[in-house]
Amino acid sequence: MHPNNDPIKICFSPEKKCPEGYNPDSGETLKLHDGGLEYGWGKDMRSMVRSRDKNVQPDPLLANCILFAPNENNPLCTKPNPDVPCSPVEWSYKVPEIGTYNVKITTGDAEKKNVESLAVNGKMIFDNLVLEPNQFDSAEIEV
Repeated sequence: MHPNNDPIKICFSPEKKCPEGYNPDSGETLKLHDGGLEYGWGKDMRSMVRSRDKNVQPDPLLANCILFAPNENNPLCTKPNPDVPCSPVEWSYKVPEIGTYNVKITTGDAEKKNVESLAVNGKMIFDNLVLEPNQFDSAEIEV
């Protein structure tokens, strides 16, 4: 939540074009953004941002994605894949004050099958979750 108690919504998009009310993330490292929000990646991820075919997935929140590293047990890490680095990567959001926050995450890829592993503050949300093309899953966690 933002200090005014509005939810913070992030849209991962190469064009920085997001639906109204969403803040764009195009893969840049942690930095201060418009509106005083500080968020970003532990390393430059701009080359990993993908914009998928809008005819396959018209929802801009689902048509765009950032590819991030599968965990070491993921089959993608055992095969050479230039599109997917097999090293951990972090995304951070600097909260305005210490407290408890609800985090909602949606994952998937409009065009490609993927295996997702994702943790929030050390709590595993998705652990080698297999998703088919244009299949998505969401989870919510309190941290």
